[in-house]
Amino acid sequence: MRRFLALALLLAACEDPLCSAGTEYDRSEKRCVCREPRVWTGEVCVYEPAGGDAGVAADASLDAAISSVPVLTTVGLSSYQPIAGELLRAHPGAIAGAGLSGIDVEYEWFIDDVSSGTESRLDTAALDAGQQVHLEAWARAGEIDGPRVRVGPVTVQAAPAWRPLLPHLSFSSVAVSYDERHSRWIVVSLGVAWETRVEAGVLRFTPLATTGAGPVAMHVVLGATIDPIHDRMYVVAIQPGISAAVDVFALDLADRGHERWTKLDASGSVSEHSRFISVLFDPATEVLWLLPGFDDGGELATVHALDVRREIPEWRSFPTPPGIEARGGAAVALAPSEPSVAYAFGGLMPDGTISDQVVRLSLDPADPRGELVEGVTLPSGLVGASAAVADGAIFVAGGVGALSSEGAQRGLVRFDPSASMLNTQLESFESADFLGVVARDPAGPGQALQYFRVAPDPRSSTVSLARLEGSAAAVLLASLDVPVGLSETSYHLGPDRTLAVRDGASSERYWQLDPERARWTSIPIAADPLSGRPLVREGIRSVGSARSDLVYLGTDAEGMPVDDGAWTVVEAPGLTWRRLAFATEPGGPTSMLSLPQRTGSSAVRASCRATTWLFGGTRTGTGALLDELWEVACREPNERQCEIRAASTSAIWPSARARTAIVATTQPVVGAWMFGGSTGAQSSASDVWFLDTCGGTFSAVMPDGDAPPPRSGHSAAAVERDGLAEIVYFGGIDRDADLDTSSYYDDAWRLTIRSPDVLEWARIEPTTTSRPSGRTGHTSILHRSLSSTTERLVVAGGRNRVSGSSSLTDAWELVLRP
Repeated sequence: MRRFLALALLLAACEDPLCSAGTEYDRSEKRCVCREPRVWTGEVCVYEPAGGDAGVAADASLDAAISSVPVLTTVGLSSYQPIAGELLRAHPGAIAGAGLSGIDVEYEWFIDDVSSGTESRLDTAALDAGQQVHLEAWARAGEIDGPRVRVGPVTVQAAPAWRPLLPHLSFSSVAVSYDERHSRWIVVSLGVAWETRVEAGVLRFTPLATTGAGPVAMHVVLGATIDPIHDRMYVVAIQPGISAAVDVFALDLADRGHERWTKLDASGSVSEHSRFISVLFDPATEVLWLLPGFDDGGELATVHALDVRREIPEWRSFPTPPGIEARGGAAVALAPSEPSVAYAFGGLMPDGTISDQVVRLSLDPADPRGELVEGVTLPSGLVGASAAVADGAIFVAGGVGALSSEGAQRGLVRFDPSASMLNTQLESFESADFLGVVARDPAGPGQALQYFRVAPDPRSSTVSLARLEGSAAAVLLASLDVPVGLSETSYHLGPDRTLAVRDGASSERYWQLDPERARWTSIPIAADPLSGRPLVREGIRSVGSARSDLVYLGTDAEGMPVDDGAWTVVEAPGLTWRRLAFATEPGGPTSMLSLPQRTGSSAVRASCRATTWLFGGTRTGTGALLDELWEVACREPNERQCEIRAASTSAIWPSARARTAIVATTQPVVGAWMFGGSTGAQSSASDVWFLDTCGGTFSAVMPDGDAPPPRSGHSAAAVERDGLAEIVYFGGIDRDADLDTSSYYDDAWRLTIRSPDVLEWARIEPTTTSRPSGRTGHTSILHRSLSSTTERLVVAGGRNRVSGSSSLTDAWELVLRP
């Protein structure tokens, strides 16, 4: 820096002085300037005299130069990969200029080398991805300008964007069909369409980049079928609580990679509140059939037909075909050799029983008829099964109730329409209930079939593809295990930058989600040799590092207190539970149950003290909200002894609350940040507090910008870079006491912490229309790829009461920085 300031003295003696490497003399500026900007660091180019008396004379006059020219040493940006819509801020460094007063910093922003602003920050909302931004800044004392410092250029990125990782599969939210033309399964779940294939022995779900107006997360699927004439998949769905109308969506599959949704705006209507229907497309007449079903009260028994050849399709309604009782959810398939004839297998009857009958249907668009197939009954009733044609026969698989009868053959059956014969000695399944979809396998010989199966279990589900050739045993092609209970669980960054989640439905395993490969892996947790396992509980917001976990009290599924104390997971030799004992003073007596009973408390680790802070919650039994802050300090992980103490409250203290989010940071300040939480039966908070994790004290914080709406049960994850921290919040719930309603949020917010006193809220506006459904009690981490600069928020699980399933197992990523 001293050498750079000597330049002012040299210019008076030399017309064109010799400039240092990387610089050249600018006669208009009358100084040496950088040939190439030093990107990222904001480093000032320096002049090195060629030697001799000139250099000595310059050195002798440095003190005078320093006192007369203000010099900005560096300037940085808040982000070196700005996202379109992000607010960029300039962060000036120290200024050299002893003896000067009234020194200011001036700025000039350039967009694609065009001057575009002179403030200390630049809003990139009007910029497009690919545009370049650089900043020049300099110090000014009165009329004297110091040398300019330049950073950049940086390129504006096209993010953030939601991208689904794994679907949520359940009976009420999924449609599955086989696209024979492209040899792929199409799965539609929570409004997202997936292509499912076996690649190198691995079952992979790849989200389709669909366009157009398709189903949304709130739709409950009633049925789906393939239209081979127009290369479409029809999905029939409703939105409970929003609309009683039945919606039909067509997914164009003709051009792989350019799948497009179209909502069929047909004239006429389907009877409102239709349920338990079966969907079938007849290519001979190009009619989409909704076969006999009934409404919520068991009163409706109609058939609907939609002629898709018309420019404006029109619904036609018919009474139930004579001689057939109303039934819903039957497996249906066209007859192998009879045009416009279909067979229906089983179904749910209005009285709640499951049918074991086989029905023959004549699909006449003017007058559909039906008759029972005499002398043929299914070995146990079926509902929710599927059927496909191969080698002149109809194969039926899956469904609820397939294993309901003790000793009954279950799984796959073969029906020969020409002989009215049923063969049940084919394939059986171990799971009690499963969603099974069967399709002819064009790659296999003869009557080779493929199954797509979702086999639910109390603790996990297995999604698999299998093949059956003739009467041989089925061959498993590939399978994927997925968790079923990811609500109110523990969550943290696991090994290899994965998401580690403790199973919310049991205490027997962790689930590890690898965002790079989009796969779940189940990791067992051994029981404590002395105390066994903790009871299954809800209302926990536990905390951990790696796969370690502090499990703290809570309630069971019925809301009753769980009083088996606190537990942790240790890694010696494998993952193992340890029950902890607590003392209220150093060296004092310990107790397994010395922690006060509560649910919905939040926890955070303190890096400076190697302890854990527990805040708030609801006292079990009374329902009273708590504002208590407890510090838990444990010895070595394999030991069971811990100490617990209550922090002293002060005049500045957050209100009592439960299910808030507390996240720790180490820069720009060591501590933790708390946002939101439930402050009553029908109210939530939106305030922000700083917790000094070294001293156990709170201070109120007022960030700039518009704050998110009040909420509780949201997730929070932090990332630190360039001397600042960013916390990203997603989802949560807010209950409105006046309207007696609950809002499940699907929005994301960023809280940028630039210094202990400078914080800023900003809503994250995705560039994609698809996003995860609103939820609470879910899991999230901020994941930074080891192989690139990609930064993303990974969200998994949770619950809501909107999408037809209270427990969610889908996984998404929000790409924040590409």
